Amino acid sequence: MAKLTAAQIRSIETVLYHMDRAQNFINSPHTVVARVKSVCTTTLDFEVPHVGVATAIAKDIGSDLAGLQMAREYLQNFLSMNSK
Repeated sequence: MAKLTAAQIRSIETVLYHMDRAQNFINSPHTVVARVKSVCTTTLDFEVPHVGVATAIAKDIGSDLAGLQMAREYLQNFLSMNSK
């Protein structure tokens, strides 16, 4: 594969920057990620006005959010292998 151009490298670096921003926001201790449910089933469930009942989910494992970190690592490795 041909090496990436400077413009392509900048574009990928911009995507990585925005992925980092999103991941930092999601992983902040002040951010709760929750899944909406139909009824309360545990004491961990909570009411969200105008939405309904929700339960918090793990941010780092066991959810599709883990794919963000995997995608970032894949893209970073791609950049490293194709920009030298």
